[in-house]
Amino acid sequence: MIRRMRRWLEVSIEVPPAAADALSLRLVERGAPGVIEETAGERLRLRAHFAEESEAERLVEEIGGWLRALDEFFAGCAQAALAVAPIDEEDWAEGWKQGFAPFEGGRQLRVRPPWAPADASGRGDIVIEPAMAFGTGR
Repeated sequence: MIRRMRRWLEVSIEVPPAAADALSLRLVERGAPGVIEETAGERLRLRAHFAEESEAERLVEEIGGWLRALDEFFAGCAQAALAVAPIDEEDWAEGWKQGFAPFEGGRQLRVRPPWAPADASGRGDIVIEPAMAFGTGR
C-alpha cells in the first residue's frame, strides 16, 4: 500500500518570550497538532503546522489579529515576524535516524546504529540501537 504524504502550512512567528504560551495556546486551538519553540536571539520562534487545506491568507489574518491583541499584554507582539510556507510531510518514523551517524572510539572501535553499514577499515564495530531507555550510545 502506497501512502500519500500530506502537505502542511508551516507558520513561523518570532515573539517576545513572555507571549509564547498565550500564542501557542491559540495556535493549538486553531488546529495545530503542536507548537515547536526555538530560540531566536532575544525572541522565541514558534513553529506550528496546519493542514494544507487551511487558507493561508485567512490564517495570516487571524494570527495578525491575535498578535495585535496580545500586544496589550506583551509589548512587541504586534511587530512579530510572521511567515507561512507550504511544506511536505516527512516520514518522522525514519527521518530521525539521520541524526545518528557512526563515531569512532579510540583507535580500534567504532560505534554505529544498526542501519549504518559495517566498518571496512578493520575497526571493531559496536552496534547500539538508539532508544529512549538507552540513549544515543554516545
